[in-house]
Parts: sequence; structure tokens; C-alpha cells
Amino acid sequence: MSSRLFGGVAAGAVIICDENLFAKTHFGDSLLYIDASLPPDEVLESITRHVQWIKSNPEKAPALSQKAQDIFRAKFRLDLSLTAIAEVPLLRNASSTMSPRADTSMIASATSATGFGVAC
Repeated sequence: MSSRLFGGVAAGAVIICDENLFAKTHFGDSLLYIDASLPPDEVLESITRHVQWIKSNPEKAPALSQKAQDIFRAKFRLDLSLTAIAEVPLLRNASSTMSPRADTSMIASATSATGFGVAC
């Protein structure tokens, strides 16, 4: 998932994005979707319709972006993600008792729970 989705939502923008499972699962109807598998002229028409809707709905469009922002704050804030990562139990490496290593299955669980991952 692109960080542009999170940046746009955090900034309070009305988001137009492709129909992807992550966005639909986590943000539902708080985003405006396009079918990127359509021919380019149809994708352009869809984007244009969404932009026209945003311009012609000065009360509904901000409510839509607020709904997405509320979801972002509830699920994807940095403090929540860091807390989930910090709660991953550490295991000792079998070859060295001085080198703690994170259990990768626990990291995967924390990553899917928060939507964020960390690479070291």
C-alpha cells in the first residue's frame, strides 16, 4: 500500500484511489474509487466524475474526508503502530545469548494488525 493514501487522508483530502483490497477493507465508503483495469479514457471519465462530485458537494465532500481521517486516527496512527511493534516479544538467537532477535511471525502479526511494517 502506498504511503500516499495515508498522507492524503492525514492531510484531510478527499481520496480518489484504485479499487484495492486494503483500501476497501480498512476505509470502505470513506474513499472514492476508480476501476484502474478499465481503458484509460474510462478511468479519466471516472476521475473527472469524482472531482465534479467533490466540487458540487461542499458539505458532503469534507464529511467524507473526515470519515476517512477518523478511520486513520483509530487504526493507523504512528503511536499505535509503534506500540504494536514494541509489544512484539523478543527471542534470543540460538547461536548467541547476547543477540536478541524478533520472532518474524510476531512481526507479521503486528504488521497485519497495524497495516505498517518495519524492515531492519
